[in-house]
Amino acid sequence: MMYQDERKDNAARQIEKSPIGRGTFSATDNGKNVLSLLDQAVVSGTSFLTTVVVGRTCGPQELGNYALAFSIALFVANAQESLISTPYTIYGNRLQRQERCEYAGSNLLYHILLSALAMTFFVLASLSTMNWAGTARLSAMSLALAGALPFMLLREFGRRLEFAHLNMANALRIDIAVAVLQMVGLGWLAAKGHLSAITAFLSLGGACSVVSVIWLISHRHIFVVKHNKFMNNLRQNWELGKWIFASQITSTGQAYVLYWLVALFQGTAATGAYAACWTVVLVANPLRLGIGNALSPQAARAFSDGGKQEVRRVVTQSATLLLLAMTVFCALLVPFGGKALVLLYGEQYAGHEHTVIILGFAMLLGAVSIAIDHGLKVIEMPNINFRASVLGLLLTLLIVPFAVPGLSILGAAYADAIGTALALGARWIAFSRATGGSPPFAVVTHDS
Repeated sequence: MMYQDERKDNAARQIEKSPIGRGTFSATDNGKNVLSLLDQAVVSGTSFLTTVVVGRTCGPQELGNYALAFSIALFVANAQESLISTPYTIYGNRLQRQERCEYAGSNLLYHILLSALAMTFFVLASLSTMNWAGTARLSAMSLALAGALPFMLLREFGRRLEFAHLNMANALRIDIAVAVLQMVGLGWLAAKGHLSAITAFLSLGGACSVVSVIWLISHRHIFVVKHNKFMNNLRQNWELGKWIFASQITSTGQAYVLYWLVALFQGTAATGAYAACWTVVLVANPLRLGIGNALSPQAARAFSDGGKQEVRRVVTQSATLLLLAMTVFCALLVPFGGKALVLLYGEQYAGHEHTVIILGFAMLLGAVSIAIDHGLKVIEMPNINFRASVLGLLLTLLIVPFAVPGLSILGAAYADAIGTALALGARWIAFSRATGGSPPFAVVTHDS
């Protein structure tokens, strides 16, 4: 889609209107943090309700199937975020307005290419397993992923672009619209008795298709495709994104590989119980991810304005806020976590109070680690994130064969918490040394 010069100028002006202003952390930034938290509350709340509806309506085994499929979708979404969205967030803040339009156009092409590859892979997977004995459900789930995933990726591409421009209100509109359509679809499926892991994914894909296509059409003016920029921008994205992607694979792998290992050692019903415990803990996800969504563009802007010291200050504020808030949340899980699990899913999920508490502690460690992760990305040290994630994953995998067979899902929770603690420590030390300051989650004063 090539545009004439006047169309390009208009596109550039549209992007320039987005609040990517310079300056330090301010009241305006606090307002954007609030909108980012609200947005993540909508996204996490929708995911939470979906899991509860599937778990209560279909039982632990079908919830386990949904969790396993969702882990696959998350892997592809992480690839897009690492190789496309995050490089745009970091480098886009350093470009003039016309160059940002062209960079956005290149990233749209990368998104289309990734979506096509994902769709092709899952269609082939469905066709190759269609005639195998006992794999009819696997084939159907692969086909559902092929249909839903491209639209899920487009929705995520759109909201991440809005985050990069600090247009939190636009991202919130996208996610509210998807949430409403998705929950209406789930309610209809449950009422008609057609709800399953497969149809839940189709409901999500259908909601994303409507909203994301409308978003793309209404924002087509901000994408200027220059074919001679395609390879240059791709190389730039790859140089930074390869480490971010590797880190994302290992860090999310640490969480989601446990779903598969629990299924291997204990069966898919145990995976469903583990996913239900995580759902209770993920009530805190809006805070954890919402601050992270706002932190990345703010830290990128801070690096452009004040270098590593300014990045350290922004990361310190966010990490300290996350540490304090998550400590309060974990304290509440001790008396109420197990009760919340039974209230949400029913008596068949009782007896996992300890698991919920340990997963809450793992969430606390992971929340602080996310803040430092963003800081390392912005100062272009994503390789450190990767190494820290590898350490955490390896320790988790080392513990699982000894803990899960005897302790079931509680052993998986302990393995996750211990691995996350090691990864956090590695990031903490590296970020402190790189920015020449105190530990990023210490309450400090600064002379800026």
